[in-house]
Amino acid sequence: GSHVGHFPLALSAHADSLSFTLMTLISLLAAIIARYSTSYLAGEPAQGSFFRSLAFTVSAFMLVVIAGNMLMFVLAIGLTGSGLNRLLTYYRDRLPAQMVAHKKLLFSRMADTCLLSAALLIAASERSLSFAVIAATAAEGDLSWQLHLAAWLIVAFAVLKSGQFPFHGWLLQVMEAPTPVSALLHAGIVYSGAIIVLRTHELLL
Repeated sequence: GSHVGHFPLALSAHADSLSFTLMTLISLLAAIIARYSTSYLAGEPAQGSFFRSLAFTVSAFMLVVIAGNMLMFVLAIGLTGSGLNRLLTYYRDRLPAQMVAHKKLLFSRMADTCLLSAALLIAASERSLSFAVIAATAAEGDLSWQLHLAAWLIVAFAVLKSGQFPFHGWLLQVMEAPTPVSALLHAGIVYSGAIIVLRTHELLL
């Protein structure tokens, strides 16, 4: 990776049992949704656009799963959100669907801001965004104020991204979107908050 001063700007993958388990589940889920979508959207004029957005979103979410550091996680989350928003607004003529997608986008941007702020604080404190470095620092027990604040921001991201109470309203309303999109969101992407909690659990504890 490249460097700015002593800070590495590298994208890394993390291969462990969690990654492989989630990749297997997401691949299976994506295959089922894609198969169902072929009949669900049969005859739709924008069917090709839907499948391109679906492939983009699933691919981006797989990057979320295998991210080895905060930088890659933040970028992958942003790409996933962009693809998901295109899927949620697939029916351009349905005003309720458009309104809910906009509401979801607002919460998503709030969550992304929390995550990006946490990454910047961790970088300022540790000069690294590696999950392994974060875990090692947390194990030492002497945490800087930046890491304390970053931990709370990660929790805020998880709550917002996963649609936890009291920010759960949009999660119920996105049923207005195409059924395959609702399935992808509720059975997969909504757990991005849980993934970052698992990756940074040493710090959160």
